[in-house]
Amino acid sequence: MDEAVVGQAPVAKDKAKASTSTIEDLKALVRLHDRTVNVETAREDVDAETGEFDAGEVLHESIWVGSLQATKDTRNLKRLGITSILTTARGLDVCPDRAFRHREVLMADHPAEDLLGKLDGCFDFLDEELAAERRVLVHCASGVSRSVSVCVAYLMVRRKMNLKSSLECVRRNRRFANPNVGFMIQLNELEANNGDLVQARASYQLKIKGKPITDSLAQWRLEANDIHYQVDDLENKIKACAAMSPILVEERMRILQRLAESAEALVTPSSCDNVSQLILKSAISKAARLQGSLKDFLPKAHSLE
Repeated sequence: MDEAVVGQAPVAKDKAKASTSTIEDLKALVRLHDRTVNVETAREDVDAETGEFDAGEVLHESIWVGSLQATKDTRNLKRLGITSILTTARGLDVCPDRAFRHREVLMADHPAEDLLGKLDGCFDFLDEELAAERRVLVHCASGVSRSVSVCVAYLMVRRKMNLKSSLECVRRNRRFANPNVGFMIQLNELEANNGDLVQARASYQLKIKGKPITDSLAQWRLEANDIHYQVDDLENKIKACAAMSPILVEERMRILQRLAESAEALVTPSSCDNVSQLILKSAISKAARLQGSLKDFLPKAHSLE
């Protein structure tokens, strides 16, 4: 378990290994997700500058989730009665006052990070502190992904809440809570295994089969983009036609229906990759619109017979 406590030598900041995937254009979309999170992080930092406590309450008078900035806000920590700090990050300069109990579980904010493998260490500390009626701040760098994921998982496992309710609970007072896509996949796996950490981790490892999760993301987006490209290609062909024979109209109607069904088969409420889901939904919508426009060709088509 990657854990450290106050008094140990500082850990050097660790860079996550880049995926070996060769689909660079699709991997850029994964990086876009990270940049989106950074934009939201910047908004959180603005809130911190107003003097407000850069953390939100997760469990009433028990657990808060926030940023590194919150660990330095001694005035608000004391005001809220928070006496314990759980750091879920790597390479942060966390130097809490000696009056605070502190545990550090090393974690990178990267889709390939083994979140499920780090939760035991987090839960042990949280269980110990809450049993002693001590209030805890769970934090990472910005209080957006890592610390949020730990709190969501804690609610799922200890409070038997589902993923949707757990995430809504955290977002109620931490509006920018946004676990990265790899963490969301693992949290979905935790829910599918009824909160059993051991089973969820084993199931997740079996699904990714040792491959970087970014490769899976790239593959999902490749499939979605391929369907959308075929729909776009048909749209261009339809626009270029002043008239079509009934046979050609029916053929293109069948192709659009097949593409729409292929896209619908890949759309799932449990998907954690919003990018591929948006691409698929766009393809489905466009296919339906084009099917409607093809019907307008039918009178012209019959006149050509």
